[in-house]
Amino acid sequence: MTPYPLVLTNPEDAITVEAEGALIWSFRQWVSGHVRGRACHWQLAWQRLADVLGREDGTRAVVAIEALVRTLCRHARRPLNYHQPHCPCLGADERTVIGIIAECQRASWLNAARAAEGLVEPDGTGELIDAAARLARLFAEHGQHLPLDHERAPAPVARDSGAPVQVLH
Repeated sequence: MTPYPLVLTNPEDAITVEAEGALIWSFRQWVSGHVRGRACHWQLAWQRLADVLGREDGTRAVVAIEALVRTLCRHARRPLNYHQPHCPCLGADERTVIGIIAECQRASWLNAARAAEGLVEPDGTGELIDAAARLARLFAEHGQHLPLDHERAPAPVARDSGAPVQVLH
């Protein structure tokens, strides 16, 4: 079944911050690699993160993204939606992921946990927060700070395709 489409109606929903853009693009590449079973997407994710964070921290970031995606796939409350890597739109689930990482950068653990609970079952919340906190720390150590307003967007209801993640466009 096809998910309900998300439409970019607010220009503020576009990806504008360098850290946010690198993180979302890499997250999308990682999910695409997971869905398609193609490692080339993972290499692209690492290259982008290495450009922003350096080789060593880029590698650490890829490990954290892998843990984040694995947790989302294993513990998702519902099929999660994402966009193709080059899409300028930022979907509600992607906004929530960025919001969780942004809250972790500010040590707002309760806000991060509340946002995480909207994506994953309770047994996956700790794993998701752990992966997000690792990403938050890596980006902050490089002076890359994520905006806070992203976790507040409501997630759209999608028809259940049986897949843990669904591409929007």
